[in-house]
Amino acid sequence: LEELADKEGGGAAVAAAMMRAGIAEQRGDTEQAVNLFESVADNQDAAPVMRDLARLRAIAIDYDSMESAEIIAALKPLAVPGKAYFASAGELLAHAYLDQGKRDEAGTLFAQIAKDEESPESIRSRARQMAGVLGVDAIEDVNELLEEQRVEREGTDGESAAVATE
Repeated sequence: LEELADKEGGGAAVAAAMMRAGIAEQRGDTEQAVNLFESVADNQDAAPVMRDLARLRAIAIDYDSMESAEIIAALKPLAVPGKAYFASAGELLAHAYLDQGKRDEAGTLFAQIAKDEESPESIRSRARQMAGVLGVDAIEDVNELLEEQRVEREGTDGESAAVATE
């Protein structure tokens, strides 16, 4: 992977660098993982979606050692509805807002994520809960939400399954 990652350009070099970063993260080498993800994020030959993913992963790994203003500046461009990583970037961005005491901005963003049907349900559910805690209504149709949750909990034979939704 190192040999591939050191080659110029996108494609295989970017994929190899991302894999090396993931391996470093799993090994607990946070500094190397962050450096590798940041190298991909700054690589103008890499596809924009890969640069965005690398930026998001670097911030997620290094979040606790970063200033909230730095996190906000880096994630704002990614936390836009319709962008590939809106929900994940938005969730981290909202927490950075909370770190700064900006409850209104965080609540609004959590509500936006909760209402975004393109976002993964696990993130939408957490965002709904966080928006509610912050006093922002994130549920447009209560009956529809309850019906969705009932369907998710129902087993294939029509009996209630012991599956909790996130």
